[in-house]
Amino acid sequence: MSLFQVGNEYTRRQINIRVGGGLQNALPTVDKVVVAACLHADPAHNPDAPDVILCGDSERVSAAGEWLSVQSEPIPVFVFNASYRWEYCGQFRVESSHTQGAEFNKWVSRGSRPASAISRVIVLRRSPQA
Repeated sequence: MSLFQVGNEYTRRQINIRVGGGLQNALPTVDKVVVAACLHADPAHNPDAPDVILCGDSERVSAAGEWLSVQSEPIPVFVFNASYRWEYCGQFRVESSHTQGAEFNKWVSRGSRPASAISRVIVLRRSPQA
């Protein structure tokens, strides 16, 4: 049975109770494993969410992006709708990860942050629901 239902909204606390990790991180982690993605789908954050994650350049976010880029297990992905309302979009797996080059530039150019503020682009693909 799935922990979440596609299209339903959850609070960060409800997400945390089910999968763990931080309550404020876009990529909450447990023991260097990303357990979810909680994304703002706007030009300043992740304009192509839930399909593409633009990881910021802070040490914490860069590390989480690197860990996610090598994970084989799918993660639940949520998109912010309003305060305390994160819509579950489904389970996603990493399809590709880019730290430079044409694919990196293509996705970064769709947002409003400069490339220097993005450490990694992660392209996701939806996994079948269990």
